[in-house]
Amino acid sequence: MQKTLGLLLLVLSLQIHAQISITNQSLTKPDVAHLYLGVTNKIVVSGVASQYTLTSSAGSTINKDTANQFLVSIKFNNAYDTLKIVAKGKVLYQKVFLLKRIYNVIATIGNIKTQQASKAEILLQPFLILSFNDALYKMPMRITGFTFMSKSGNTTTPELKANGPQLTPDMIDCIKSLKSGAVIYFDNIVAIAPDSPGRSVRSIQLTIR
Repeated sequence: MQKTLGLLLLVLSLQIHAQISITNQSLTKPDVAHLYLGVTNKIVVSGVASQYTLTSSAGSTINKDTANQFLVSIKFNNAYDTLKIVAKGKVLYQKVFLLKRIYNVIATIGNIKTQQASKAEILLQPFLILSFNDALYKMPMRITGFTFMSKSGNTTTPELKANGPQLTPDMIDCIKSLKSGAVIYFDNIVAIAPDSPGRSVRSIQLTIR
């Protein structure tokens, strides 16, 4: 009888814990156990009805956002961090996260991923967009400015400046006038996010096809 009761309690405990989850909603794949340095990770706890606290084994900063949401900023002293749900001194659930850095923020002209494009392709999407080459983090970054110039043979156009992601009318007129083989350059690209300072983004060089 005692063995049966013990087994039932174990099964019940496993079912309760199976319903508890900790996910990073800042990721394109929230169930992946990654936390990123230098940005705010929005952690969502589900399946816990009682009052609890969320703790970090690696000393990450945790601020409560809403009832079941936490903003976590990691310290890169370790390779991993274990986030624990603690209630009345007991650990209800824990999850190990891999600590990662965001290295490469990539800028492109629209969705052009190659180093050559026609004028029509460029003018169809006359704006710069950002993506992460090696991270799942879906940071709402925005481009605050960049410079533009073109080179055709020995002729180089004066540098033009944009405030924001859109190509200016002067840039568009310049592209329209270029011939096949001309090269356009997008330099001094600066992007910012709500929870991180501005960062420089690698320049773009595109040859007109």
